[in-house]
Amino acid sequence: MKLCTTCQQPLLRKDQKKFCSRSCAATFNNTGKRRHSKPDSKYSLVKPCKTCGKETPRPVYCSDSCNPKRRNLSAEESYLKDRAIHNEAWQRYMAKRKNQTPTDTDIKSLQEFYMNCPPGYEVDHIIPISKGGLHCLSNLQYLTISENRKKSNKIV
Repeated sequence: MKLCTTCQQPLLRKDQKKFCSRSCAATFNNTGKRRHSKPDSKYSLVKPCKTCGKETPRPVYCSDSCNPKRRNLSAEESYLKDRAIHNEAWQRYMAKRKNQTPTDTDIKSLQEFYMNCPPGYEVDHIIPISKGGLHCLSNLQYLTISENRKKSNKIV
């Protein structure tokens, strides 16, 4: 009678050649190493971190601390940054839907304008997009929240 290679239990079925179950086969085959990708391969899932050289499955950096573009922001600063980028992206989406974002517009400068909006203010389009205004820096201004809500989509 044959015994399971992993747990030494008797093999009861004829189709069982080395293992009594899939679990025993997986335990035997699991060596703790990646078998499907070599670190030096062009298609590897494991690549060295650009900063520290440690192998990582992430695309470029092993952690946020190795990424030079990541800043250590407080939770509130991170939230405000995300909201500003989201607001700018939404405005750009709406402007693009109406074909009102010029092709030569610098998106980074628009995002910076939205991120630098002072507390208690909102970014406003001087000539509203709904009235034919463009989504570009020359058409943006800061208005207090109450003024912006009163203005709505009027040209003042």
